[in-house]
Amino acid sequence: MTMITDANNNKNKNGHKVFLIKVPQCSFPLPNQNKDLTTAGRFNPMPSLALGYLGGFLRKYGGDYLDITLQDINVDAYLDSPNGEVKNSSLLDRVDREIRNADYDVIGISCAFVNNHRWVKLAVESAKRYHPDKPIIIGGGYPTLFPETAMRETGASYGVVGEGEVVLLKILNNIFSVENLQFDGLFPGSGEYLYWKLGELKRAYSSSLITDIDLIPFPAWDLLNVHGFLSKDTIKSLYCLTSRGCPFKCIYCSTFMAWGRSIRDRSAENVLAEIDWTYKHFGLRHLHFVDDNMIMDRERINKILQCIIDRNYNGFSWSASAFAIKTLKEDTVDLMVKSKMTRITLPVEVGTAEMQKKVKKDLDLKKAEEVYRWFDRHEIPIRITVMIGFPMETMEEINATIDFVKRLGPHEAHVNIVTPWPGTELYDYAIKNNKLDSEISLDDLDHHKDVGFVNVEWSYAGLKKIRGDMNLFFNFLCNRDLLSPKNHKRLLKKWQSFEFGLPKHAVLFVSLGYLTSLMGDKSKSDEYYEKAVDLFKMQTVRDTYIDCLKWDDVPAIQNFKSIMGSALSQTLN
Repeated sequence: MTMITDANNNKNKNGHKVFLIKVPQCSFPLPNQNKDLTTAGRFNPMPSLALGYLGGFLRKYGGDYLDITLQDINVDAYLDSPNGEVKNSSLLDRVDREIRNADYDVIGISCAFVNNHRWVKLAVESAKRYHPDKPIIIGGGYPTLFPETAMRETGASYGVVGEGEVVLLKILNNIFSVENLQFDGLFPGSGEYLYWKLGELKRAYSSSLITDIDLIPFPAWDLLNVHGFLSKDTIKSLYCLTSRGCPFKCIYCSTFMAWGRSIRDRSAENVLAEIDWTYKHFGLRHLHFVDDNMIMDRERINKILQCIIDRNYNGFSWSASAFAIKTLKEDTVDLMVKSKMTRITLPVEVGTAEMQKKVKKDLDLKKAEEVYRWFDRHEIPIRITVMIGFPMETMEEINATIDFVKRLGPHEAHVNIVTPWPGTELYDYAIKNNKLDSEISLDDLDHHKDVGFVNVEWSYAGLKKIRGDMNLFFNFLCNRDLLSPKNHKRLLKKWQSFEFGLPKHAVLFVSLGYLTSLMGDKSKSDEYYEKAVDLFKMQTVRDTYIDCLKWDDVPAIQNFKSIMGSALSQTLN
């Protein structure tokens, strides 16, 4: 057994080779796969924060007895693409090739979400084919929510459940027969993971949530070619996580299965040190915070924001995935604006007081409107997310949610169809009340899919129509920036970035035609309108977007039909 007394001072140059790879986080390309063009989105990779944390943690607490290689398939494919767009099908060969060419003693396969499970299976199959004697560790959303299923369907050697840093190093120390005294002293728990013993699946469990998350080193961005990514990325943005966990108990949320039920904050000093480091060392100019709720400790978040203001970083800005609206105060919003926040997502989820109680979000909708006005007053672009299709929900309540969003009029709206994640209170409710389809599969557990609940008062066809219409209404044809000439350039830049990735999105080109006409560029407007008409010649495009042409009270549609009426009529007839 190798004895390590101080991992940071160990100078063993012949370290055990550990290869950690992030599988694609886009949808798996299946034969005859039907895509919903109304909600189609681009594949926009960002360097994996999970891989960065794992690499940094292993490097600090594993010392030189580990030789660590990180590979983010998503970002590497993006960097190899001249226009920055990645086709899902091209990643099939890439996953296989990268694993085949890798030299390692252990491979760790990371996936972001359950719906990446097919990519995990592909990666495990490749690892077994080319490196049959090497242990395989899987982690992320798939083994966290479906530990036994993930192990049995992939045949991986180990499956990490939940927070991964401590568990991964515990497994590696066991594989390589290393006793790391410093690490074991700081992190005594073994964590939760599954493994095979004599052909039987076993589970090890000991609490390993890291209480003091300042102990986690900054992401190992240097091992992920972040310099290359930031040199190509026009925004020069990375992810940042200032806390883990959420104390709320929304019945639909599964994040507690990874992070626990309490919130663990990094200190303000630790967060600010990371911002300094990424700004100065990597040339970063934008951070996107991905916390579930970074504002629970108002003193901490206000200190972080005030220090960003005081340091006056040249060209620096930031955004965030979401905040718990109920805990937000106006003084914090003021600091957000002064510290150069660029956009905000407000997770309202449901639009009636009764549904707020049923899903245990317990958000006061009057407070939601007040918070919306705070950001709107500062002209911060606002994105609202809602969920439709709860098993206890009526069509009247679904329409009330949509009406709530319409009343506010955000810059963007994201309508998700509810997913019954196993392990959540919602899943248990559906089982108990005979509301869940017993035939539901892993492929169905995705908010882009419209299957799952049964014996409900609404139809999935109806939900899909609402979701598609709302996406086209808020995000394109009736985008509120169309009404504000000073925001036209911002909107044009955003929509033009979609052109390559959404080549069949007819409404995108109608919207671009209308926007450029408002900006006085008739030549460009005609070009976009002609592109839209050509797209309507395709049956799939026509079937998807034809109903939008009936929205005669929408100025963008009025203008399109007025300019292209004759050509459009010939196309549709």
